Amino acid sequence: METLLKDISKRIKKYRLKCGYTQQELAEKSDLSLPFINLIENNHRKMTLETLIKILRLFVNCSG
Repeated sequence: METLLKDISKRIKKYRLKCGYTQQELAEKSDLSLPFINLIENNHRKMTLETLIKILRLFVNCSG
């Protein structure tokens, strides 16, 4: 399970960068705090499925 969470964290960062978002922009667009985004990307915080879906929807709509 830890490996899966680590992989999800890495992919969130990868797709954030691919979409050209800063952590601040991702936080604002997803209505989450900047520290929370940072903790997620560094695998220091778990998130709910609802939060994951909220973030993934932003990546689907980006043109990166």
